[in-house]
Amino acid sequence: MIKLRMMGTPEELQRFRTILLRMEEEGKITVQSLSAMYANKDTEIFFRMYAEIKTARKGKNDEREEIV
Repeated sequence: MIKLRMMGTPEELQRFRTILLRMEEEGKITVQSLSAMYANKDTEIFFRMYAEIKTARKGKNDEREEIV
């Protein structure tokens, strides 16, 4: 599992959320959790968001995890 902490403007984070969900629809990853956006301290511009992602397995008997 990959744990991500993303930081950016709300627009950038929303765009990246869309990319993650599109990759999940294509079967490349499984998004196990995706948080809401949280405001960073001392700034009104940047926010953060968290995600837990599993990469797609290459083959049924292949133990290596790899993004296809």
